[in-house]
Amino acid sequence: LTEALMSAEWYWLDRGKPQGPCTFEEMRRFFRERRLDGRDLVWAAHLPDWVPARTVVGPVYALPVPDRTSW
Repeated sequence: LTEALMSAEWYWLDRGKPQGPCTFEEMRRFFRERRLDGRDLVWAAHLPDWVPARTVVGPVYALPVPDRTSW
């Protein structure tokens, strides 16, 4: 990631509605807390479009969250 993206305000889609902003570090924390997973779409001002979070956060934090109904 570029420095511009690391310091950007980030947004994510929750049921099709934009949420945020948050910092890149907050977004990584959301992955650790399983509030987001790698399939969720995220966006920052320097990106041309919404992208799957796994493409910007990385494989360590972008593992899919198991279906919560199966717990």
